[in-house]
Amino acid sequence: MSLQRESTRQTRQQAVGIRSGQPNRFETHRTRTWLGDSWRSASRRRSAGVIAAIAFLAVIAIHAPAQRTNADANDADIGSLAVNQIPESTYQPAALWRSSDSDVSIRIRSDRGTPRRIRGTRLHPAAPIRADGRDRSIATACEFLRSSRKLLGIENPDAEFAVASESADELGMRRIRFRQQYAGLNVWPADVSVHLDPNDNVTTLQGSFIRTPSGFDNVPVLTEDEAADRARAALGDEADAQLEDIELIIHVADDGAPRLAFKLELHVAADAHFLTVVDADTGDILRSFNRVCFAAAGGSGRDLFGVTRPLNVFQDAGQFYLIDTSKQMFNPETGDGAIYILDSANQINENINTMPIVSSSSATSWTIPDSVSAAFGLSKTYDYYLHQFGRNSLDGNGGTIVAVVRYGQNNPNAFWTGQAMFFGGGDVPFAGAMDVVAHELTHGVTQNESNLIYQNQSGALNEAMSDIFGEVVEAYVSGMTDWKKGAHLGMIIQDFANPAAAQQMPGVPNPSSMSEFVSTTSDNGGVHVNSSIINHCFYLLAQGSPGAIGLEDAAAIFYRANTVYLGQSSDFVDARLACIDSAEDLFGAGSAEVQMTAAAFDAVEITGSGPTGGNGSPASVDDAMEENDAISQARTIQPGSFQLQGEDEDWFQFSVSGSSEVTILVSGPEGDLDLCILDGNGEMLGCSVSNGSNEALAGTESGPATRYIVVYPYEGAAS
Repeated sequence: MSLQRESTRQTRQQAVGIRSGQPNRFETHRTRTWLGDSWRSASRRRSAGVIAAIAFLAVIAIHAPAQRTNADANDADIGSLAVNQIPESTYQPAALWRSSDSDVSIRIRSDRGTPRRIRGTRLHPAAPIRADGRDRSIATACEFLRSSRKLLGIENPDAEFAVASESADELGMRRIRFRQQYAGLNVWPADVSVHLDPNDNVTTLQGSFIRTPSGFDNVPVLTEDEAADRARAALGDEADAQLEDIELIIHVADDGAPRLAFKLELHVAADAHFLTVVDADTGDILRSFNRVCFAAAGGSGRDLFGVTRPLNVFQDAGQFYLIDTSKQMFNPETGDGAIYILDSANQINENINTMPIVSSSSATSWTIPDSVSAAFGLSKTYDYYLHQFGRNSLDGNGGTIVAVVRYGQNNPNAFWTGQAMFFGGGDVPFAGAMDVVAHELTHGVTQNESNLIYQNQSGALNEAMSDIFGEVVEAYVSGMTDWKKGAHLGMIIQDFANPAAAQQMPGVPNPSSMSEFVSTTSDNGGVHVNSSIINHCFYLLAQGSPGAIGLEDAAAIFYRANTVYLGQSSDFVDARLACIDSAEDLFGAGSAEVQMTAAAFDAVEITGSGPTGGNGSPASVDDAMEENDAISQARTIQPGSFQLQGEDEDWFQFSVSGSSEVTILVSGPEGDLDLCILDGNGEMLGCSVSNGSNEALAGTESGPATRYIVVYPYEGAAS
């Protein structure tokens, strides 16, 4: 993808070469330390007349290292000192990493070329306290995005990132969430979170977004009514689907390509609420899935298992109701903040506002055992989140909790609709299983926090969070967990310790690692079956591996990941990074908890950059090295010379077998090229991003190792 504006886009040509043992081609050097001592960037000044008409990437000079001299060390120190004296107002993205108090970790999404995560001790300093009262955290986050626009691939961060929310956590850290927008339209799904320490210094960027689209037409061919008709037709239920919302957006497909589209919310039934995206030009269905989160299966009172449970009930005019007003969240003035249990009486009722609240003439006698189980389970789940995390209800702000029991006749399911939890009526005691009740309530927590889209890997993460906290709450109530979801239902839906012992899809054992990942178009892209990979990872972290950290600490890490770091389109690699970051926040960098978190994800093979989508605009295919527009397409290069031409980014890979010194050079015509090197997992090792098309990196490798090189074209205000 090009980072250039359409009006100023220029074709570039590159010559790529690997030269063994040749000296650096640039005449003047200033060495800049990058991400530790291994990689450094050399910046140069050359007259315009020296720059060749053909862009030149002299990629690698590899040779065995000579003995390092004192003069070499002094030069490096002097260079680092000089760069650190650059005023903050003139920082390029390179200075962002140099300003950190420790090495910075940068992970690039393999196909979009945008950062998945940037993390460091101090990525950007706190903005001055403003006399006009403007929020300091937001001001700092906006400054950081502005200074990092080249790395992000965003031409105008002030216009393209809008603040969506601001929150603080128990550690005093703040999170500013931004939604991406362009040409007056929301980009979906796309968001960015900037995290700040208690002193308002930026520590982390996490997100899934695309680079600024170029030449994008925001005028649709279809009308809203036509788009709604296409969406209804795709559901096969044209007459009954009720349109609840429609929005013109820029849709980001799985391959990362932006399309003008309508995003629609269609209500078919209580257990069928579809999100459908229709191409605004062609009418094609770009995305469609049921947003209802299913449980994946086909006073006092006696519950579904005949156990007498303590209940908090509400009395009015001699009648008792299953309304729990005993919790901290209850507001007696408004009646909000209670736990309500409604009865569908084995009917399919589409409107929870017309369902009766379960009632009885006696506080200790209830004729519907499902309601007793649901009331007890929801009360205990609320208590867990409040006791462990200080979380006050689903939304964290005392919001009302509603559950419906006996939904339908012999309905073998439980689900979360976004408004309420539904437990089917029939032979399967869903409302009686503590892990199922906590599972459904946790969907509400996720909806109010990360809001993970219920499809593909993000949907599997959504399910996994509910599975995990179902087991954790079960342990909180009973003192232990069996690591088996659904054991109290007479069926095993998930086995955390041995995933293959259970099946969500007939004939397909649940996977325990990414090598067993199930690719399917059913089940919203395998949200239930592939959640077992994350579940197994949690089990290994909590209990199932040597050095396991225990259930409470593991739960704290995953809860923080879900409520602080994950976003709506996060995938499994994002989950790894979010959990590691959470462990660092809670227990300290380099702690045993951090190491065990990384080891647990390693064990389930969630290690690399992962599938993430595509570029923000079509790539050019115009030379012998194409297509090499993503890390997954990186071309292997050896000593030699290669002539390239194009407007898109180019990826290469090379290997060193032993101790080597490596130099990478790029030069070209007018405009701006940026140069970065990454390790074999897609982790950024260093970048050279000075203005202009001449860049250089130098480093020492111990080998054996595989490295990736990426050259970004850029045409911006600084060029």
